[in-house]
Amino acid sequence: MNQGASIMRKHLQRFISLCLIGIIALTAFGAMQSHVEASPETQTGVGFIRFANATVTGGDVDVYLDNRLIANKLFNVVGYFTFYSGDHTVVFTTPAGAEIASATLSLANATRMTATLIGAGADSQVVVTVDNAAPPVRNLTRVAYVNAVQGSGDQDIRVNSESVASLGFGEVSEAAEVVAGSYSVALGSSPASDIVLSPGRYYLVFFVGDSASPAPRIVQLTGRPYRVSGTNRFRFMNLVDVPEGAEQVTYDVYVNADPIAVYAGIRYGEATNEVVVTPGNYTFEVYATGTSPDGGTPVVTTTLDIAEDQSLFMLLTGTPEAVSLDLFADDLTPVPVNTARLQVMNLTSIIPNFGLVSQNGITLIEEVSQGSLASANVPGGLYDLTLVDASDPSATVGRAEVNAPAGSIATLIIYGTDRQRWTWFNEPVEQVASVRFAHAAPDSPSLDFYLNGDLVLNNLNYLDFTDYLTLSAGSYELTVYPGDVTPAEGVEPIWRDQLTITANNFPLTLVALGTDNFRVNAFADNIELIPLDQARVRFIHAVRNVPGMSVINSASGDVLAGILAYGQGSDNLNLNANTRTFNFSDGQGNVYYRIESFELVKGNYYTFIVVGDAADPTTFGYILIQVQP
Repeated sequence: MNQGASIMRKHLQRFISLCLIGIIALTAFGAMQSHVEASPETQTGVGFIRFANATVTGGDVDVYLDNRLIANKLFNVVGYFTFYSGDHTVVFTTPAGAEIASATLSLANATRMTATLIGAGADSQVVVTVDNAAPPVRNLTRVAYVNAVQGSGDQDIRVNSESVASLGFGEVSEAAEVVAGSYSVALGSSPASDIVLSPGRYYLVFFVGDSASPAPRIVQLTGRPYRVSGTNRFRFMNLVDVPEGAEQVTYDVYVNADPIAVYAGIRYGEATNEVVVTPGNYTFEVYATGTSPDGGTPVVTTTLDIAEDQSLFMLLTGTPEAVSLDLFADDLTPVPVNTARLQVMNLTSIIPNFGLVSQNGITLIEEVSQGSLASANVPGGLYDLTLVDASDPSATVGRAEVNAPAGSIATLIIYGTDRQRWTWFNEPVEQVASVRFAHAAPDSPSLDFYLNGDLVLNNLNYLDFTDYLTLSAGSYELTVYPGDVTPAEGVEPIWRDQLTITANNFPLTLVALGTDNFRVNAFADNIELIPLDQARVRFIHAVRNVPGMSVINSASGDVLAGILAYGQGSDNLNLNANTRTFNFSDGQGNVYYRIESFELVKGNYYTFIVVGDAADPTTFGYILIQVQP
């Protein structure tokens, strides 16, 4: 860490109680222009969209929203992402980039929607539904059905042999609240399939196939309702093992002698929705389904205090003859903007110690020992994880998938005694905004940066940059002074600007530019999950006396960035990870600088701030800011 960043830590407590975070924890969706922009007036709020693949063949697809990659190689469902309210365009493509189908949707504030690709080939289409996420009545659940059988006409939806709706291809039934439990469902005259609807949730049930299919397959999407505001909460999961081939036992949970179960019929491997409570003392009694406090005996009982801002995850483990209750506490501290917290529980004896590696080959967590929980902040996105032996990372011992949308805690549980099993779920968590600083102003002195009059960075030298500083969302006055010159001495700042930063914005890099015409420009950092075997690259023009800068791939001659004005940044470019030479030319095509044989490592995000003065070629160089999301 350079001197400026070190001193930033020294003074940070005067500004905010949050701390500096490491670069690796940061991520963001999309790219922005090179100036800080307030949200457009039409963006009055945010909503939530998830994406699903219910095609006939079920092959992998990529999902783009407003030309930004949201999900890579989606084969089932990816959980809710946060977007500004307003009109959006969703496009499903093949992994090679060929468009399959698209749709435009209008996202209202605080609304949840699902965009699902159905059909096959030319008959593919995107079905967009508005998800009713209001909590259903206790022990009820909410369900809607979708006809995704390609080539079918109007078909009756039969539930327990009774027709509940008539749907054509791509049509969706009205959502209805029903008693939680097992149901037999069928489309038209096809054979019935059994589904299980858990209490306190909402479901989209797709009948998937084509008109030649003897029986459509069922694709069942589920979600948890909006919670009551509060961070004091609990939930349960049933991991009570029985011998292979034996019938699994379900369990009911009663709290503080309430005669009605808070949770009913928790199946093996199922995690419940959360219950928000006030801080205090609670007694939990767990009964095998079919027994109750009215004459029955609980299989396990515990009394505990739930503190302010405490989220408890209670796991039923052991065997039906000896049920145990294990407690884990979620880490609810805020995450950086557009980042998720990945929590991993190792509850299987099959793999005593394992690490987690992403699809890009990046180690996310080095070790999770049996019976423990480990966590890491990761870029929001869909992960195909490899489990490796913690003592020998070259040895693969399993795999798992988890959706970790930005602004969520994604909990992955590895369990099972006879074989490895896994499940995951999400819950929202507060995000904080983030900025970092870079000094690309030649001949300028070291710089001090103030936000709302508080010194946050002291003596940042030319060509230096910092880690990210976390901020509370809000408006800030940015003022910049020569190093060690304080406002109290009556010196006017050399730069003053107003920043509006929210947790829904992207992390920002603030770059000091120029000398005679000093300025600070803001660049949005796109550190979202990077596609497999690629790296992300961005270029910023900070060379004086060069009116326009183009970036050219030396090997192919391809123009990676068009003519950039001084102080302007390129788009964020996803490039194949390999060794490249970048040529930098002026507006007349004359190459004035070259970065030779630079190795782009997959999964890394590179910002090149090209600096110098055309009047003196010896000053050419670049500031490299490298991040591994």
